Amino acid sequence: KNYTGDRLTFGMAAEKAKREGFQVEVVVAADDTTLLDTDTVAGPRGLCGVLFLQKIAGSLSKEGASLDEVFRTCEAASKCIGTAGVAISPCQPPGKEPSFTLPPDTMEFGVGIHGEPGVLKCKSVSCKTTVDKLWSYLSDKRGLGVQSGDDIAVLINNLGGTSELEMSIVVKEVVKYVSEHDFHLKFLSSGSLVTSLGMHGISISVMRLDKDDRYLKFLQAPTDAVGWQGGRNVTMDIRVQAIPNPPKNYPRSATKSDLLVEMLRAVCNDLEAASNELDELDRLVGDGDCGTTFRNTVIRLSPLIPTLNYDSVRNVMEQLADFVEEIMGGSSGALYTIGLTAAANNLPDDCSPVTIATITKSLSEALQAISRYGKAKEGDCTMLDALYPVLRVLQLNQEADMKTLIGLIDVAVNAGVQKTGSLKPRAGRASYIGGDKGHLDPGAVAVEVWVRAISRVLYSKHL
Repeated sequence: KNYTGDRLTFGMAAEKAKREGFQVEVVVAADDTTLLDTDTVAGPRGLCGVLFLQKIAGSLSKEGASLDEVFRTCEAASKCIGTAGVAISPCQPPGKEPSFTLPPDTMEFGVGIHGEPGVLKCKSVSCKTTVDKLWSYLSDKRGLGVQSGDDIAVLINNLGGTSELEMSIVVKEVVKYVSEHDFHLKFLSSGSLVTSLGMHGISISVMRLDKDDRYLKFLQAPTDAVGWQGGRNVTMDIRVQAIPNPPKNYPRSATKSDLLVEMLRAVCNDLEAASNELDELDRLVGDGDCGTTFRNTVIRLSPLIPTLNYDSVRNVMEQLADFVEEIMGGSSGALYTIGLTAAANNLPDDCSPVTIATITKSLSEALQAISRYGKAKEGDCTMLDALYPVLRVLQLNQEADMKTLIGLIDVAVNAGVQKTGSLKPRAGRASYIGGDKGHLDPGAVAVEVWVRAISRVLYSKHL
């Protein structure tokens, strides 16, 4: 690789080998395309692109090619390789200070593999924008100058501290880029190929392939070399196409239910008001964001309330389920989506009246679905401990008048919430961290908030 130390070390080895009577040729990888504006005799650095040359040299040698043929092939191939890298944290040798510094929310383009800083610092940007910028270095005509229509091989290199998840996202964006810009991707490999200890960053190496696919044949040749990650042999152009979400059949209704509108507004207002309390409870048993999750959800939902389709309660529930799935996130979002969807599936899809019996069955199916997929049951110190008492009130009081039923529900949901203070968490995040008894479950408290909001609106209509 084209570093002064490397050139000197390999130069010494080559001269000593010649002294011993060996035939020796030296090929220098100088594939860094980010240093084109530097006025030095050192020239571009050697980066991950050296692996292309090593693989070609190894494959040719295994075929029995002469040293001269290996040398000439690799010399020609070295002019078809370019690499550009970026990092969001530096290399830090064990027991030493980091090789350079980067402020928070900053990334540096053009980093090397021996801890050197790069050529451009900027605010952190998206993965797509990062890939676009790296490709601009590779497309520079003063360097590799790779252009649309070229047959290419690509190495996506983890510089040492990048997670597999992040690497997968980078691979996706690279594949998308080459597809959209009409490159012919024939070979793709990714992984920790040429690292810089724990540097959090990546590099992209591109090789312009020859028309007779000799380079491709050498790259695809089998090897048991531990450091070679192999490759995905791409036999067709890759096209990345977004799949549109299916349209929701929720036309805006001509009339809307004032009662349902009022209940939804009450639920949103009360959950937002309770968000700090819920966060504080969640800090005792979880990650402290229960209230924030609900607040962010209802803030997004509130302005949409007048636009919902109120032709049936089922329609409303289905719309809420879709909204929660998209916006709420986390376990709470999944559980509420499952519950709302299961409840909606057991409601009439027309304008027929919703009876206490219908509500009871709908709630029962919702709780069963939540238990089935979430693995929790009553007594595990979760939201279910607030909801099952409500279900029992409904099951046992089918003929009660509305005001009596509302009163019983309020008492039952509060009793269920208070009981969580004496239960040991057996499900949810609190169970992972060994939560102890004595703290109310924030998910159950949130249930009491929205149940009481609905009860208050219903009670005011039946005074």
